[in-house]
Amino acid sequence: MRFSSLGSGSAGNATLLQWEHEGLNHHLLLDCGFSERELAYRLAERGLSIESLDAILITHEHGDHLGKAPQIAARYGLALWTTLGTIRSVLIERAERKQRLNHLRLQPGACYELFGLQIEAVAVPHDANEPVQFIFSHQPEGDCPSTRLGVLTDLGHVSAHVLQRYRNLDALVVESNHDVHMLEASSYPTSLKRRVGGDWGHLSNDQCAAFLTAIEADAIPCVIAAHLSQQNNHPDRVRSLMHQELGSSFAQRLVIADQSSGFGWQTVIKRS
Repeated sequence: MRFSSLGSGSAGNATLLQWEHEGLNHHLLLDCGFSERELAYRLAERGLSIESLDAILITHEHGDHLGKAPQIAARYGLALWTTLGTIRSVLIERAERKQRLNHLRLQPGACYELFGLQIEAVAVPHDANEPVQFIFSHQPEGDCPSTRLGVLTDLGHVSAHVLQRYRNLDALVVESNHDVHMLEASSYPTSLKRRVGGDWGHLSNDQCAAFLTAIEADAIPCVIAAHLSQQNNHPDRVRSLMHQELGSSFAQRLVIADQSSGFGWQTVIKRS
């Protein structure tokens, strides 16, 4: 199993998973915060097309994650996997227009399977309707051990449930949205500052570092810091804090996702 980001941040998010099952490569798109044209362009940079996708999986309904996913899924005949809260308004609108959508309703806490890929939907505290994040498990053919990839963005705090589920991972994409001091000094309205920095908003660098320390992330072979605010954060601040809290080796190998280009393919390797 390997994964890549097509872009990460408030202007649009999409993560691509690729794995092999019964001799065939399969592809899952996690979130779809771009237009169809932009999505096609970014997929092409990874050597793929929209037609290459097996399904689209959505974390929540905010525009930088849901984007045009319902329209793209309908146009290309793709399965769209979301919670009911995420897609409720879209389903009502399409029902009124008698437009069909191949939708699979996800239940927080449940596990699903797609061509040998195990998908766990994890409830998270975020200001959306029934938001979830995901843990992906894959058992390669042969004697290779199974691997676990966690994706965790868009949450205001790390709940006890989240902390329990996101242990023993082999790769992790985690939100490090803002620097607390930069957010406070920003030109954001007070209401937006409270929303972003609140318990149902986004993880700060400090919260991210505390979470990574708690799950002993220095033992995880691949860790990605994602969903950085372009106005209220900077990669240097993230890396400096991780150096301070988790050590120089961890900080040096930390990958930081970018809004324009995401990050390149990362292979999930079993932790030792």
